[in-house]
Amino acid sequence: MNNTSEDLSNSFFNFLNDYKLIIVAAAVLCLIGAIGYSFYLNSKADKNSEAADLFVQLSSKYAIEEKDEALLDALHEKLETEYGNTGFAKLSLILKARHLRDHQDLKKALEVYYEIIKKTDGIFGDDLFNSMARINVAQIENSLNNFDAALTALQGLSNLNDSLVLEIMGDAQAGLGSNDAATSSYSKALDMEQSEEVKVMLQSKISLLNNSK
Repeated sequence: MNNTSEDLSNSFFNFLNDYKLIIVAAAVLCLIGAIGYSFYLNSKADKNSEAADLFVQLSSKYAIEEKDEALLDALHEKLETEYGNTGFAKLSLILKARHLRDHQDLKKALEVYYEIIKKTDGIFGDDLFNSMARINVAQIENSLNNFDAALTALQGLSNLNDSLVLEIMGDAQAGLGSNDAATSSYSKALDMEQSEEVKVMLQSKISLLNNSK
């Protein structure tokens, strides 16, 4: 038993001696990796903090009645070029699109929303921002009578079982003259809706479609 223990001990030390350079190199690489990862996390945190400050500044400029459009564009450009990988850059685009939509510049608003969709699509995208952009695109496309484009935007959503989404889908289907499909969408939305005011509106839309048959 003692000989076996001694043999194992000798084998272990011989292994350390034979491969000490490899072991030391591996340890150094692990240490470098850990330091690098820590630096990356700290750098990412700093980037997010800087982006947050810039976004707050941008939001405050949008809140001013007399807006400096040149300054807004400059702040958007800085967020996009220096902090494009942060959520605040995407939030700034949402803010920009909403501003354009509120001022009835629908075509430019659409361009921004489509840009957001492009940036947030795919497996490694961002479902929240993607969904927000797609819903807004569908609403604007409906208002411009681009009903096929509205449906295309909605089809890219990960979840179609939402009362607002179903209502927008129904609006597009009704615009295309697909009354049965629109009625079905409105009815599903009605079953899911919690607001009494919205329920009344959905019932009104269903009644209008039924009366048009």
